[in-house]
Amino acid sequence: MAIVPISNLNADSPKSKLFELLGISKDASVDEALFDLLVEKLEELGIEEEELSDGYEFMGGSRALNSYINKNAARLVRMMGGELDAEEEDDKKPEQEKEPDKIVEKRRR
Repeated sequence: MAIVPISNLNADSPKSKLFELLGISKDASVDEALFDLLVEKLEELGIEEEELSDGYEFMGGSRALNSYINKNAARLVRMMGGELDAEEEDDKKPEQEKEPDKIVEKRRR
């Protein structure tokens, strides 16, 4: 079993904010304990995540969980009621959803 440490997390990154919402250190390991905590928090909020439903080992362990968190951190933060900076929100949108006028407006604030 490989445990993937979280290192060099930007304090304002979606992943860092997710860890903050979960009440864990940015240096926490991506392991089964993190998986259980994430699933528990989502269940408390009434959120079901298909990718997590089969369990930690079946999804592929720590590497797969790390990949899942990297891809979904911003969305998970929003679902958990957290807030991201406007630039982080825009960075996570697919290109066709970005509207240059709105991005400029957000950065002027």
